[in-house]
Amino acid sequence: MRLHYLGPRIPADLSGALSRFERRFRYPLGPDRSFRIDHGRDYSRFFRAMGQGLSLVAEQEGRVLGVIGAALRTVRLPGGEECRLAYFGDAKTVPGILGARVWLRLGRAIGDWALEQGARGAYAVVMEGTGALPDRYTGRQGIEPFVRIGSLRVLRIPAARRGTGPDPGWQASSGQGRSRWHELVRDSAAALSGDPSLRSLMRPQWLCSPDGRSVGLLEDTRRAKRLHETLPEGGEQEMKVRHLSHCLWQDTPDGAALVRQALGFLLEDEALFLALPGSETTELLSHLGPGGIVQAPAAIWGTASLVDLPWRIASSEI
Repeated sequence: MRLHYLGPRIPADLSGALSRFERRFRYPLGPDRSFRIDHGRDYSRFFRAMGQGLSLVAEQEGRVLGVIGAALRTVRLPGGEECRLAYFGDAKTVPGILGARVWLRLGRAIGDWALEQGARGAYAVVMEGTGALPDRYTGRQGIEPFVRIGSLRVLRIPAARRGTGPDPGWQASSGQGRSRWHELVRDSAAALSGDPSLRSLMRPQWLCSPDGRSVGLLEDTRRAKRLHETLPEGGEQEMKVRHLSHCLWQDTPDGAALVRQALGFLLEDEALFLALPGSETTELLSHLGPGGIVQAPAAIWGTASLVDLPWRIASSEI
């Protein structure tokens, strides 16, 4: 078994094997929907868009046995302190005993890489309903155990909910958006490192209310990760979505106004994704109205030092 540390350039034969391997996995999106992921030819781009990132692939005789991705994040903690953490994702292997051995090889290797880069801990997001949870393949053979440290809800809001077009007065520069984000993030654990333009086909656009009470980044991930939804009648189609990432607001009405502005950018066949803590989701839907909105719960897993932190994670980075 060979381990490949993927950068921007991947041999054509390995890229093809990765594509075939990735097509085998589907993930839940709400109670009756599922999707698969396509990272394209530049497989590690999704993680490099978040910071120093890579994808680690286990391969044997041209067959991909497993993969995991990682990005080093600068995470702002409650109180303003910042720390360097590893964000893991896209973890999957072949099934059975062979898959268990692959998990151990990948887990040890990616953990060693994160430690060498100075990470003080690690975390990941797993959609609820996913079969293999992190506590099954951590906590042994020198791999630090992961525990559940938080939860999110990913909202999918259809373009049918959009009203008038966006107000130009809400559009902000990158510097203005990032500055306001830092002012509003307050007592949360959240990351704003990386370069969203590496993953987004559209030009990432910060939105900030004229009174400064809400902020978010409108983007997509189609340069680095595309989602393909399984259709009820069979087959699949690409889910054309934009993300309201890094969204923060002072009060729920401010959040609802921000979401309505983001919806104004959507085309007819698109949807808007955003991820929120559960309590904020309930409050937001009370102002937006739940009609047509799909909720997909997700769990945040991480090392023990990260328990009891109020996490915020962008839907574009899950």
